[in-house]
Amino acid sequence: MNGTRALGDRVRKCLEAGALATGCTVEIEESQIYADLVVNPPLCESFQGCMRDLGEPVLAHDELLMTGSTDQGNVSQIVPALHSLIGIPVLDGAKCHTRQFTAAAGTDQAHQRMITAGKAMAMTGWRLLVDDEFYGMARHAFAETMDRR
Repeated sequence: MNGTRALGDRVRKCLEAGALATGCTVEIEESQIYADLVVNPPLCESFQGCMRDLGEPVLAHDELLMTGSTDQGNVSQIVPALHSLIGIPVLDGAKCHTRQFTAAAGTDQAHQRMITAGKAMAMTGWRLLVDDEFYGMARHAFAETMDRR
């Protein structure tokens, strides 16, 4: 059992013990801390096109399974959202949250790639604001995805 689960079990027992000690009842509703990410194809395609236009082509999707968690999944359950991954060149296959990745993220190349990604996100956001047809496509894709759940 991982540390988070063990801590959750301890907190639950404390709440139950407090209720028992005071003659009360307690109802505990547990939910997923981080919800699954809802991918929005129109937003992804627009971002990919903007990155390509800025000279940094990115994949629409990668077959490599990425593990981890993000609260962006929670946001994407409520509104159409974009969650992109931008590759930073690393040595020796370094993974996120390691010293090697931190060093790679501090390079001029990584900085420039993040500036480019920020521009592409801004361009995609601007398009969403000024292009009613594109806005409708993003909303429609979101509604369809949520209806299938």
